[in-house]
Amino acid sequence: MLHRVSTRVRFHECDLYGHVNHAIYLQYLETARVQLLRDHALPLQELQRRGVNLVVRRLSIEYLKPAFLDDPLEIATEVLRMRGSSGAFRQVVTRDGERIADATVEWACIGDDGRPVRLPPELDTIRPGGAEAAP
Repeated sequence: MLHRVSTRVRFHECDLYGHVNHAIYLQYLETARVQLLRDHALPLQELQRRGVNLVVRRLSIEYLKPAFLDDPLEIATEVLRMRGSSGAFRQVVTRDGERIADATVEWACIGDDGRPVRLPPELDTIRPGGAEAAP
C-alpha cells in the first residue's frame, strides 16, 4: 500500500544556503508516517492509550537534490515489512515527480515498560502487498 502526503516548503525550514535543512526532512517523514496511521483510523494517541508505542530504531536517508522555499513536496510512504513487534517503511520525497530524498525507517513496537509488544491487529490494514506500485 502506498500512502501520499503533500506539503509546501515554508520559510523557517530553509537554512542559510536557501534550501531545506537536512533535519527538516525527518519532520516531513514523521508527519507522513503519523498521517498514514491516522488515515487508517489508528492515530498515535489511540495506540498510546493502549500502551503501544511505535519508535524509530534506525533511519537511513539519502539526499538527492535540494528543495527550496515554496516548493510543493510529496512524501510517499510504503510499508516494506511488518512482523512480530517491528517493521520498516520506505519513504520518498518528490518535487513535481522528481525524487529529492529517499529514506528507510525501521521501527519497533514497545510497551510502556520499554519491552517489545506485538503489533496491534488494526495495523494489518497497512501491511505490504497493497494494490498500488512502490514510490
